[in-house]
Amino acid sequence: MKTKDEIFKLAYCRQRMKGTVTGEGDLDRIRRSYQFRRKNRHTVTSALGLALVSTITPSYYEPDIGAPDDRGYRCVTKPGAFGLRFVNYSDEMVSWIRHKGWYTDTEGRDGEVYRGCVWQLPGKDKQARYVAGYHDVAADCYLLDFSNIFVAAPLRHPDDRDDDVLEEAARAGDSEAERDAEKCRDYDHQWQAANRWQELQDTLTGLSCECISAEDERDRLREEIREIEREFLDIAEFARNNL
Repeated sequence: MKTKDEIFKLAYCRQRMKGTVTGEGDLDRIRRSYQFRRKNRHTVTSALGLALVSTITPSYYEPDIGAPDDRGYRCVTKPGAFGLRFVNYSDEMVSWIRHKGWYTDTEGRDGEVYRGCVWQLPGKDKQARYVAGYHDVAADCYLLDFSNIFVAAPLRHPDDRDDDVLEEAARAGDSEAERDAEKCRDYDHQWQAANRWQELQDTLTGLSCECISAEDERDRLREEIREIEREFLDIAEFARNNL
């Protein structure tokens, strides 16, 4: 039975042989994307497959909408394929949001952010409807909160917009992104700490083995010295008795 890490490495190596990845940083993105999809109730096989495809060839994978989690959030790839229309990112809609997404890792790597956004659902009873969420930029998918639909007042003209409702949705999307990004940073911190712990354990094990080898070598040299000393004593005794 292979461990998850062995499965990730095997999948990565296969893709690298096909020439579809450019560096070992993809391995970490595959792992993170897999964890994200497992949280959204994908099976192991489905989560790994989507993680590979979305990480390596994000422009070619098929649209997908995951099952709702315990909060009502769904992981959606290519929401436009399901009738949603992208409105904008939260930071483009609310002036006091002065960032381009919340970092999901402790190192603040470029591109690995959750960026709040708003999508528009098909209208109903002449009312515009919006759903808030965020864009997982690294995995190129969206987590949308379908449990909370923002409904605008009836509009007189199709091009009219309820800016108050849009701002509320934008703020909600940014808050969701901030909250989940913080969880990812905590997870990343634990992940890094666990990896460092394992590295130290491996180093300690290696040093212990070296010490054992050094002790064995020391014992061998001591035995050689004792043999030489005994030989000297034999020669000295022979000289006393015969010279």
